[in-house]
Amino acid sequence: MNIEDYILLRKNKDKLDEHDLNNKMNNMQILIGYIFDYYNLPEEEIKSNKINKVVLYQKELSYLSDDTRRWLIEIFSKYNVKLDKELSNLLDKNIYFLLNNSETSFSRVSYDIYSKLVVRKKYSFIEEYPLEVLSFMKEYHKLKSNNYRSSISKYGLNLTKKEKIKIQIINKMFNINLIEWIKNYEIIFSKNKSLWSLKHKKYIMLDNNVKECVYDYKYNRNLFELSTVLKKTQNEILKERKLIEKIMMYFWTKDIANDLTYYKEYCKKNK
Repeated sequence: MNIEDYILLRKNKDKLDEHDLNNKMNNMQILIGYIFDYYNLPEEEIKSNKINKVVLYQKELSYLSDDTRRWLIEIFSKYNVKLDKELSNLLDKNIYFLLNNSETSFSRVSYDIYSKLVVRKKYSFIEEYPLEVLSFMKEYHKLKSNNYRSSISKYGLNLTKKEKIKIQIINKMFNINLIEWIKNYEIIFSKNKSLWSLKHKKYIMLDNNVKECVYDYKYNRNLFELSTVLKKTQNEILKERKLIEKIMMYFWTKDIANDLTYYKEYCKKNK
């Protein structure tokens, strides 16, 4: 495929109207981007019928830097694997990932992800790219940690001005989006009952006479095992235990237990 055909393909897929004079500068930048993408594609891909898949994948990776995007496209071309999907999935399952903010902590998580992938035959090629894995991880963390304000509105959190300031300070000092970490922790915690303490495990009888284990969020001691988790984090975050518990309770009663009535009672008790 020559460059003219490639640009035409991209224009059609993006429905780009280059004749729109009101959007002239933006269109110029988009067209330059097409040229940049073309010359960064592996030569064999330009000549093969895989081009459409590669082009579509490039668009999926627009949130990443040029170097990381180029690396992932190279992996996709060689192994037909969308590695960013697997990496982000593993990172989302890591309780501490969004609380990381140092080279040491990033390296630790990177090694953990790397070691989980390298033993799997499909991803054995990853042993050649430890630094690229680390770079992707940092970019993904930055993406998740940016714009804590949008996280507040996205999840419908009703926080006081003082609470918002505390979240802002944590974000500014540590580059940590506390809300996104709490939300991610809730997802992990709700699916992994091995993290629950015995005192918080409650058994209820279902209609089919089968017992189900549910989390007793009304038992107040060490809710959501936050004491265990926060002891491994920054001291400043540890100080905000009460705020973290409140937001966690909101997510739990809204998304898991469907019991926002109790959340209102909880807030009254814990003013």
